[in-house]
Amino acid sequence: ALDDVYLHDVGRYNEQRPAIYVEDLFEADDGRRDIHVGVDIGGAVGTPIYSVADSVVHSFGYNAPKGDYGHVIVTELKVGDRRVWALHGHLSAQ
Repeated sequence: ALDDVYLHDVGRYNEQRPAIYVEDLFEADDGRRDIHVGVDIGGAVGTPIYSVADSVVHSFGYNAPKGDYGHVIVTELKVGDRRVWALHGHLSAQ
């Protein structure tokens, strides 16, 4: 949890998280997924969201299933000649 000492926290790509993915949303043919497939940068409620580079909002919405992203914004940007999308999830409704 974030507190006065740490302004942000980081969840790593390929990090094993055996107790987090308990919803049916994460069930796979060979069992439940327990590997995180992204990079999380967490901040306190109300922390502004910034893109890593010039980008446009590709889409936004609300994913309601328990364990899903909730309020989400997807931005699109270019890295070299490649189009890249960044998902900003678990956002406050405000």
